[in-house]
Amino acid sequence: MTAINRRLNIVIPINRSDDTVLYVHSTPIMTETFEFYHMVLAKTWSGFVQNGLDPRSAPSVAALILKETAKNTIRSAGYSWADGPDGVGGESGLIAEMLRLTNVVVPDKNQGWSTLPFQMAVSQNLVSDDEKSEVMNLLTFFTVASLMPPRVDRENIILGMARMYELHTTFLNCMEYATSLKTSMRDAASGENPATSSVPA
Repeated sequence: MTAINRRLNIVIPINRSDDTVLYVHSTPIMTETFEFYHMVLAKTWSGFVQNGLDPRSAPSVAALILKETAKNTIRSAGYSWADGPDGVGGESGLIAEMLRLTNVVVPDKNQGWSTLPFQMAVSQNLVSDDEKSEVMNLLTFFTVASLMPPRVDRENIILGMARMYELHTTFLNCMEYATSLKTSMRDAASGENPATSSVPA
């Protein structure tokens, strides 16, 4: 069974109306980022627990709870963790860092896959505002639940969320994941049935 640690990445499939699928691939925040925002992340997890939000419900509202928690968490006299450019929602803050670590794998014209930053995909209307909101909530829950619960509970929480929301977890980086999709498509087209899937779930 997959072990949950900070090197594990999450992949969020987005099904489009034209029957194509985009894959949003995100890597965990760095240790330094966690240490800087540890109080807000810890309180966000407490907010999930105190309000009875489990892996079925919390991923739908996690980013909203993170932002609310930041507003209510004092950083210094007269300032909260929502304030300033490095506040949770600031231009160089936690959410911005989560987005920086997120890319989208999209089908290209040559029947392969290409990658681009998540924010670029949004600006090019490849990802709608509603889809962006859903992705941010899922990424926030993944980030908090990967770091804050007791280590023995993290695996069940993350894999439970992945099953409920039909997500993937993988140790592959974004480019490796895109390559694995090409391999899977090539094997499917040739009718091969490889013993080991190249797209870990």
